[in-house]
Amino acid sequence: RTARSYRIKTSGVKGRIEISESDFMALGLEKNGKIQVVSQFGTITREVKINHRLSTGTIMIPRAFNGNDAVSLFPLSSPRSNDFQGWRRCRVKMEKASE
Repeated sequence: RTARSYRIKTSGVKGRIEISESDFMALGLEKNGKIQVVSQFGTITREVKINHRLSTGTIMIPRAFNGNDAVSLFPLSSPRSNDFQGWRRCRVKMEKASE
């Protein structure tokens, strides 16, 4: 099933981060550019691609790529704890990665 997934095929070997065209332009990125995504828990750097369906300020990071580094952006708290926020969304800052 995985080999037939369009999204996986288009994410590239390291799971490119998808961002809006307006964010792509605001960051001054070029084709095959990289961004650094920073949360209070960790940082990852990956190539980006434009997703015209995403709104400004929203990004999509495929998980299970690049050693599953995306989990470093999330707090590892128990789903039973009162402060659990989930493992699908978190606040991050994105910036152009230095090459």
